[in-house]
Amino acid sequence: MPAVIGFWRLPEEERRFLDYVSRSGDVVAFPFDKVPDRSVIKPHRAIKYIEERDPDGVLLALSVHASLVRAVEVTTPRGFFLADYMRAPVIIYSRGRLRDRRLGGCNLATYWSYLGDDERMKDHPAAFVAWAKRIYRWVRADTPVKLSKGWRATTAVAAAIDGGLEIVP
Repeated sequence: MPAVIGFWRLPEEERRFLDYVSRSGDVVAFPFDKVPDRSVIKPHRAIKYIEERDPDGVLLALSVHASLVRAVEVTTPRGFFLADYMRAPVIIYSRGRLRDRRLGGCNLATYWSYLGDDERMKDHPAAFVAWAKRIYRWVRADTPVKLSKGWRATTAVAAAIDGGLEIVP
């Protein structure tokens, strides 16, 4: 099972998260999409990739672990590829969006271990686990308001809810 944290932050608050991520180490991003060309699944400078491509989600990794992220062929659609996020030392970052006064939630998810080729559970590198846990701690501190079903929010989101903002997971 992945370790997941769901939270809401306003679009203008994302920069704070991205700044923390960029200060936390040499971080790269991989696409979190099915792509027709395996070569697209490669590391990019994380913040630049997010700012230039504005994806709904990315895989974040320490650059030292980038070679552990592999592309796998998916069954549907045939001929497409995806980064194997279940076996790679990555944080899945799904970005919430604001549309028509409705704020979608953000998620971080990661696997602390994975099933190896020998069918045995293996731990991800200790440096990755320590880094990812620091990211999770920072998000928890930045989203102190606890809302329904374990989801968290920034204080600005809580105030915006009082002003009529609707939140959706």
